[in-house]
Amino acid sequence: MIETELRKDASRSDREIARAVGCDHKTVAARRREMGIATPLGNPSAAGDVVGLIASTLAKNGLDSSDPTLFPILTAAANRDETKFDPYDPKEGCLIVTTQLAIACYINTQNCVVIRQEDPNDTDDDMIVIQRDHLPKVISTLRELQSELDDIIREEAAAS
Repeated sequence: MIETELRKDASRSDREIARAVGCDHKTVAARRREMGIATPLGNPSAAGDVVGLIASTLAKNGLDSSDPTLFPILTAAANRDETKFDPYDPKEGCLIVTTQLAIACYINTQNCVVIRQEDPNDTDDDMIVIQRDHLPKVISTLRELQSELDDIIREEAAAS
């Protein structure tokens, strides 16, 4: 029932879905994680809320959240005179598609797989972060989609 509700509208909170199916919100959160569905932004654990909480806490304590010394991991490469990591640089070995907007695939510092598509008109690239335990499901789904596309192409060729 949780899975059905999540597929219907995953933007609802875990608590709302839990009320609808008659279970604990932690059970919904666990199933959401198993399915690889992101937590909606309205949930307290969502990244946007966490970033806002950090910024407001820093401000209350008279600190500027844009101060690079507060977050040394973000400036570590520059502090060590290293070049900034650029997943779209062919020398990095992350590019997997180059015939359209570049797509890069790499492992981030939290040991998650990151898939990014370059957008030259935007300062933020589209990014997908996949935790290690979800990777087999993503790979399996991509293989299934590839198989479906192969079937469609064969059917179209046979119809021609």
